[in-house]
Amino acid sequence: MLFIFNANLKRNMINSQMKRVNSFVVFLFVLMLYNETFAQQKKMITITGRVTSAHVGTPLSGVSVRVNARPIATASEYNGAYTITFPETVSPTLVFSGKGLQAVEVPVGGEQVVDVEMEKKQFVWDDFQILPDFHLNRFKDQDNGLRGLSEGFFTVANAADPQNVELCEQLGLGVIITEAPHLREKDWLQFSDAEIDQKIKRMVENGGDNDAIIGYYLADEPHVSAFPALGKAVAAVKKYAPGKLAYINLYPDHGTIMKDGKLKSQLGTNSYTEYLERYVHEVKPQFICYDNYRVQYSNDLRNMKTGAGYFNNLLEVRRIALKYGLPFFNIVSANQIRPRTPIPSPANMLLQAYTTIAAGARGVQWYTYHSTNWKSVYGYPPLDENENKTLTWRYLAEVNRQLSVLGPIMKTLTSTGVYFTEPALVNTLPLLPGSWVEELESDVPMMIGEFEDKNGEKYIMVVNLSLERSAKFFIRTKIPDEKMWMVSAGDMGQLLPVHEVTRPDLGVKAGYWLVAGQGVLLKCGGVSSKEAAF
Repeated sequence: MLFIFNANLKRNMINSQMKRVNSFVVFLFVLMLYNETFAQQKKMITITGRVTSAHVGTPLSGVSVRVNARPIATASEYNGAYTITFPETVSPTLVFSGKGLQAVEVPVGGEQVVDVEMEKKQFVWDDFQILPDFHLNRFKDQDNGLRGLSEGFFTVANAADPQNVELCEQLGLGVIITEAPHLREKDWLQFSDAEIDQKIKRMVENGGDNDAIIGYYLADEPHVSAFPALGKAVAAVKKYAPGKLAYINLYPDHGTIMKDGKLKSQLGTNSYTEYLERYVHEVKPQFICYDNYRVQYSNDLRNMKTGAGYFNNLLEVRRIALKYGLPFFNIVSANQIRPRTPIPSPANMLLQAYTTIAAGARGVQWYTYHSTNWKSVYGYPPLDENENKTLTWRYLAEVNRQLSVLGPIMKTLTSTGVYFTEPALVNTLPLLPGSWVEELESDVPMMIGEFEDKNGEKYIMVVNLSLERSAKFFIRTKIPDEKMWMVSAGDMGQLLPVHEVTRPDLGVKAGYWLVAGQGVLLKCGGVSSKEAAF
């Protein structure tokens, strides 16, 4: 019996050991399988290469290299070399871009080395443009002045007669050709059809055929009576310089209208909407451009009876532009527009820039760029009367730098809606909810622009409308806790994952912060953060 007991005991011990061994083997198998799967998920691919000039073969440094629609980016070094790493699960297109260079997109398969040659920028007027004013500003030192425009992240040189077109091309600046003196509506009304045709033909011929030329300056703030003549001038530009821009700037919505049927007014129409509609139908323009300086006129939005005109004008021009499929530019202020108004500041220039692109504009123009003398009505300009860079220039250069990062991205998006948080600055503005954004919580007024790209992916621009303080906001879309990325305006426009950290122990609720006047572009993931895999 003892033998049998010992035998049974031994058998049970062996069986127990075998079960433990089998369990351990299963555990190891599962662990190996998990590690293999995890390794596959985390396996990274590294691509290296060099970026060089297609014209002379020299290396190009500082070229942005990013994975399209992914938060992955780098830049080429002094010798043109770059290295970029991304997960194997990504099937990327590498996007190469740089100032004065034509962007290049390269789909990547199994390559480990991707060398790229980049062409000089193709100057086309419907790129996103950042412009100074066109009031025949002549630099005392034109070459140095043009270099300052390039350093300040402008994309187009100011109007001058004559202009150093060759240097503009070298600096990556587009050129709007002008001819002194600038003409007003009364001048255009005096021309016959043949004279208009010949004037445009002469302007095109005298300007030359340099690739940097993107258009021709025609008029500033015309009365409606000049529209038929300007329509003939625009047609002549299209005939003699196909693909180039016929530049006309319109009045803002506070231009005076007709009273008692009398045409003696700035607009010559019964309403601003009629002014815009007739402009589109009679002139047949390629774009709409207007100016509005009411951010400063309203004492930095403290007087909202005046400040309302800035937003109402922006939305009405946007509406007409969308109705007729036209891009639009907004001219805003980079100076003390009148001695009684606030001076230019980082906050009021940021607000003018970000509200403009949040409405879907394709260009921002700054008035005025420099002062002609110390008695000028326009105080605190970017350049003083001796063409020294002022503190305003430094502020403006930073705002333009942000526009130069976000503008080309915004150009690929379609504006689908503009909304404001409640209570809005004025009761005429459209309030949330929008078509995608359900709610935005903040203790200051905010503006929200909704956008879609060609694939239907959604973007949101949020702008802090306070010119006095930073503010935090919390956003909710139609997808609860939607995964989002921030498009970085701090560097190369790469997508940065948005990490909302809530600290109940510290009484801190998650949110996004914006300084006074600042905006941010968010890319929507289309899924909840809890479901997002990347």
